[in-house]
Amino acid sequence: MPTAPPSSRDSEISNFSKLSPFDGRYWGKANDFASSMSEFSFINFRVLVRIKLPLYLSKVPQVTEVPCFSKDGDVYLQFIFDVFSIDDTLEVNKVERVAYDDVKAVEYFLKQKFESQPEIVKVGKLSLCSTKYLATLDNSL
Repeated sequence: MPTAPPSSRDSEISNFSKLSPFDGRYWGKANDFASSMSEFSFINFRVLVRIKLPLYLSKVPQVTEVPCFSKDGDVYLQFIFDVFSIDDTLEVNKVERVAYDDVKAVEYFLKQKFESQPEIVKVGKLSLCSTKYLATLDNSL
């Protein structure tokens, strides 16, 4: 049996079930922010911090714990971030359902990505150790 299109009243009631006025009554004005404020964006920023920090630190001579990456290593790390997709977000989300921790889920996701690059595996362990500090950085983004 076909269903009738939602009435104006149904739409108004639907707005009351939204998490915030931004995805309810202000959606028309706030939808431009969705790409920056979505779950995908939040996880993407977590990945960004965990990719850019080792890249940056590898170029600082005083930071001896992070050796300079080869050109392939630099390109590979940047590639992980550049191609990060909604499918990757779903993968992170699957891990989060088991780990009950979004930060750890991103770390497990990246650990899998790093496994194919021996020079990054070592540094990946270092950058993934600083969970609390990195979470502070990516939460601020």
